[in-house]
Amino acid sequence: MKNFKSINLRSKLILCFLLVGLLPLGIMAHFSLQQSTEALIKNSRNHLTSVRDAKKRQVENYFQEKEQNLSSLVEMVGVLRKKAFAKLNVAQELKKADIEQLFQNIVSDVKALAAGQDALQAYVKVLTFEEAYNEDNENLNSFDDSFTVKDPGYQDLHKFLAPFFDKFAKDKDYPDIYIIDAESGLVMFSQAKALDLGAFLGKGRFKDTGLTRLWKRVVKTKSLSVEDFSSYTPKKGIQAAFVGAPVRDYFGRLKAVVAVQLGLEKLNRTVARRQGMGKSGLTYIVGKKAGQISLRSSLAEAEASKTPGQTKPPDSASGKSGSSPTKATLPGIVPAAATFSKMPAYLAQVLKGKKGLGMFTGDDGKLRLVAWDPLILPGLNWGLVSSIELGEAIVPKTNADKRDYFQTFCSRIQCEDILLLSPEGHIFYTAARGSDLDQDVFTGDLAQSGLNKAFSRARDAKSEVFTDFSPYPPQDGKPRAFLSAPVMTGRSLELVAVLKLAQKPLNALLAHDQKLGNKGRVFLAGSDFKPRSDMGRDSDLKDYSPLRKASQGLTGEKTINQNNRAFLTAFAPVKIGQANWAIVAEIPRKQALAAVDDLTNTVIVTILLVLCFVIASALAGGRFLTGSVTKPIQKVVKRLALGSRELGGISSKMLLSSREMAENAKTQAESLRHSSEGLEEMTQRTKDSAQNLTKADSLMNDSRSQIQSADQAMEKMARAMAEMTQVGGEIQNIVKSIDEIAFQTNILALNAAVEAARAGSAGAGFAVVADEVRRLAQKTASAAGKTQELVGITVERIQNSDHFVKLTKENISKVDFSSQKAAQLVSLAAQAGLTQAEDLKSLNQTVAELDLLVRESTENAINISETAGELDQQVVGSDEIIARLQTLLSERHTKAVTGTKTPPKKEVVLLSLPNKELPYEDPVELELTRKAS
Repeated sequence: MKNFKSINLRSKLILCFLLVGLLPLGIMAHFSLQQSTEALIKNSRNHLTSVRDAKKRQVENYFQEKEQNLSSLVEMVGVLRKKAFAKLNVAQELKKADIEQLFQNIVSDVKALAAGQDALQAYVKVLTFEEAYNEDNENLNSFDDSFTVKDPGYQDLHKFLAPFFDKFAKDKDYPDIYIIDAESGLVMFSQAKALDLGAFLGKGRFKDTGLTRLWKRVVKTKSLSVEDFSSYTPKKGIQAAFVGAPVRDYFGRLKAVVAVQLGLEKLNRTVARRQGMGKSGLTYIVGKKAGQISLRSSLAEAEASKTPGQTKPPDSASGKSGSSPTKATLPGIVPAAATFSKMPAYLAQVLKGKKGLGMFTGDDGKLRLVAWDPLILPGLNWGLVSSIELGEAIVPKTNADKRDYFQTFCSRIQCEDILLLSPEGHIFYTAARGSDLDQDVFTGDLAQSGLNKAFSRARDAKSEVFTDFSPYPPQDGKPRAFLSAPVMTGRSLELVAVLKLAQKPLNALLAHDQKLGNKGRVFLAGSDFKPRSDMGRDSDLKDYSPLRKASQGLTGEKTINQNNRAFLTAFAPVKIGQANWAIVAEIPRKQALAAVDDLTNTVIVTILLVLCFVIASALAGGRFLTGSVTKPIQKVVKRLALGSRELGGISSKMLLSSREMAENAKTQAESLRHSSEGLEEMTQRTKDSAQNLTKADSLMNDSRSQIQSADQAMEKMARAMAEMTQVGGEIQNIVKSIDEIAFQTNILALNAAVEAARAGSAGAGFAVVADEVRRLAQKTASAAGKTQELVGITVERIQNSDHFVKLTKENISKVDFSSQKAAQLVSLAAQAGLTQAEDLKSLNQTVAELDLLVRESTENAINISETAGELDQQVVGSDEIIARLQTLLSERHTKAVTGTKTPPKKEVVLLSLPNKELPYEDPVELELTRKAS
């Protein structure tokens, strides 16, 4: 150190030039490279983080959009289902109205036939022919052995009668019209000349037919009747129904029964209308007869929609979700009156007179919408049922390319497929028309698929469910994810809607980003350490630590080594439904730091050039700077010495002034402390007085309330006494009435005794009774008198009490008035006390503020004293610096410039202000520095 001090200024300047030029440059180059590396890494991590967050938002938005699409799909399915039910119900109602109108027309036709002259004339003519025939054939032993319809005479008569009935049957579309003798059951006329013409319905092979039952019922009830469909022997066992009515003569006597036969044609034409029924729609009539349910219309119109050889109703469902289809005993094509081996639920309802809409599984396993309505028909228990496949009903066509609504929707939302499943797990619709259509998710390859999980969870939880990617067998085991949601009606599950999702849209979202360069990538992975998107290279993630951290719910950045290469990564968790995923963005560290190598070469070249320039500048400018710097410094040193002397004198004066200021502040603080204590005591006493006045005011208010309550009680007592006075008057009136009754009773008893005396011995018993009555009347009068006297005394005392009550009420009113005045005075005093307490509180705050100002003045005085001491120390330091400058320049110049001696010693005085003198908790130590004289 001594050797360095002995070096002259020129050598020192040259050395300093070299150090100042080269050392900062080296340090700057080192830190520049370090900061550049950190900046590039930070920039790369920022890029990774921004890409990760952006891709994460895109993935989350993608699934949120798909959830919204699924909600829209569920809503649309629900709306289309309602529309399908409404459309089916409209078609059902139209057919029901047509069938009921058809029967009304049939009833009107039969009534018209029965009331017209043609039926009666036909009966009379056939009856006349029968009598003539019997007379001509004497060998006929009884009426049952009637004429034969093959007789030429009857044939001629039939031809004579047939034109009217033929035209009627043709116009009204009736297979046959009958006229039956009411008494014998003889079929006297058949428009179609069936086998039953000329037969007696009460015996033989026709006795158990529907026409026989109709004849008996019309004769018994003497009114119109309807016979349900049943097998009819004369028509080769085909199903036939009949409507009949009584035919009466001119005197109103029942002579015959006119009946029309009903076939299936009219009913089938009505139920077979396809309007609003699509391709799979079906309508049929069922009836119940003798406890047996059977069809009342043919299902032949539905054969086109059935599989070859099918011999059961397409929608004869059991009515219970998931149960086996109900079979009917049907010979080949379905005819009317085919019976069911099991009764579907909706058939039981419709035959009980209930209508409804529902969804059931048909014989082919497909869901069908079903509408049922009871038919209001005379004498028949029939119901109308219409159904249509759910897939056809709720999936309308949208455009000319034959795509349906959901196919168009699937294409618009860029979804791979839309599936609709029944509550039993049957896939009855897919937009892609893939191999999974009409499959059951609980059987085959689908039993362990993600679709099975998605359906089961949505069905059980009755909420939206996401199922993670897993191999899907119908698509060669390629991974697929599913979004599923139930379609509900109230709390009832109707369907389950499913969106099938592929990985291709996720790959498009995570495609290469320019911020990551050529070798960066972004990918998704699951908690099972398997990728959920295309990774672009190795997909082994078992030891991938960023994925492990993200699976734990952590978000961050990390540098990892993989396959002897360093990578910068940014990771974050992604929550998709119940699945926990991770998104990772990574870039090779070498790629991130590629610009650092170029920067290192540039810095080395720069350092060499600067080194050459600094050396040349130091040698050339050292001599020139030595002379130009030394002379101005000598002048400055001389001026600094003079200023140091003057500054020393000023600091001594400042030190003495600050001491006096501190003593004055101490005296002021002591006076303020005594004043503050007195004010605090006065404030507390005033506050106590105000609180006592407030309590007195509260007690006066309570006393006033009690006086008012007593006043109200006295007023109620006065009213009660007035009422008692009134009641006493009424009691006196009653007693007076009792006295008058006793008086009259006494007179009557005397009269009875006189009459008994006149009667002699016969009236002796009556005289005794009269005497007892008279005594009783006298006792009653005596009691009534005493009661009246007591009531009078009671009324008089009540009136006296009323007078005292009034006087008491007046005194209470006076006390109430006085208490009100006293309460007002106490309230005013309490308010005045509170106001005085507030004023004293404000004065106390003012004194506290003044005390605070005194404290601040004391502190300022202490600070000034400290500042004076520091200024004195600065003077000493300035003398030392001047001495060093003199040494640096030369000994010759030092003596000439300063002529000063060794710096004077300093004396330190410690001033302590104890707690008793100043209002401070800790003693204040003032270090006052002054020069030694």
